[in-house]
Amino acid sequence: MLAIEISEAYSFDKTQPLDFLLDGTKVQYSPLTALVRYTPSLKTNLRAQVTYSTLAKGLQSTQLTGSYGWTRGTMGLTWFTRYDAERNDKTQDQIGINGGLYLWPGRLRLDAQVNFDLKESKLQNDRFILSYNSQCWGVHVEYRDFQATGFQQHDWRFSISLKNIGQVLDFGIGDTVNAQ
Repeated sequence: MLAIEISEAYSFDKTQPLDFLLDGTKVQYSPLTALVRYTPSLKTNLRAQVTYSTLAKGLQSTQLTGSYGWTRGTMGLTWFTRYDAERNDKTQDQIGINGGLYLWPGRLRLDAQVNFDLKESKLQNDRFILSYNSQCWGVHVEYRDFQATGFQQHDWRFSISLKNIGQVLDFGIGDTVNAQ
């Protein structure tokens, strides 16, 4: 039900430092990571993670994730923040919402995912998936719209799978725009 983990890695290879500063200081150990997982039921979980740079003496990232499932679907929320530990500055702040719902139990399912960049105040990614499964075959249709600074990508994906064989058809089409 509850798990707490604190970890730090060490590299024995002097050419592979695990943490460094802008002034060129490098160390063989990684930042400290603390992770707490709480699962009060089979359908509910909560996860919190913090990464702290002992070299820069500051936070590198935080993440909080929760999910809930029920007979006909699932839903989840993630909040992720990344920091420049040396400058004590927030470099990334994002929230993600996802969910899935069986429209026809055991057969037809709709899933959606939306990520919003709180720092830039813009929608970064949205994705919609419609899946149909029969006894021996399945169809999957997906639409995705991804946006980042100077980059935008839209694509569609279609696939057919056969039970005990796997995907027999998988193709996608889309466009990418680079705004330089």
